[in-house]
Amino acid sequence: VWHNAAHRLLDNLQAAVQIGASQHAQLQLLLLQRSAADKAYAQALVRLPDQDGETMSESPLLSAVFGLQRSMAQLREAFAVSVLEGSLLSALASTRAEFEQTATALLTKLEKGLQSAQEANQRVQEAMGNYRRSSIQDPKDPSRSSGWFSHEHKDHPDGWLQEHRYRWAVATLRELQRSFTSELCDVVVELMRLVVWR
Repeated sequence: VWHNAAHRLLDNLQAAVQIGASQHAQLQLLLLQRSAADKAYAQALVRLPDQDGETMSESPLLSAVFGLQRSMAQLREAFAVSVLEGSLLSALASTRAEFEQTATALLTKLEKGLQSAQEANQRVQEAMGNYRRSSIQDPKDPSRSSGWFSHEHKDHPDGWLQEHRYRWAVATLRELQRSFTSELCDVVVELMRLVVWR
């Protein structure tokens, strides 16, 4: 039960990190499209006053409006290039890279902790099986003992020793589970901070 719950939590954290990376990619695409739209609009503003190379009117008012349009077009294009493509996109790219790198490191550490707990759980099962065989099933048949806690000798298995090995394996598993749970809580808090920072 503990193992399944830990796996589900880890899977959910990985999904949350993937959603965050996907949102970064979508925001980056949105800014690129916004920049392209601003540039196209700026170029359209510059081209508007002229039709086939001829000025539409010699009116001073229209000339002033066209001059204002040209200056707005230049400002809009400068905004698209310097702010959107320069500052925002470079900051977004570095934020995305740091977010993914930090989140991946945190999740990798959790995966290793969970793997250690799984291996300890397997050792507990083996020790329990050996203890059960030595004390309950057939204490005179040591050949049925196998796995990580098996006897290499042909002597009668010592029930106390098997029980000690089992208790030691359980204590190790409990400590690994406690350590993993604590680490999982820390990682969740850190990922929440990371998402807010992003």
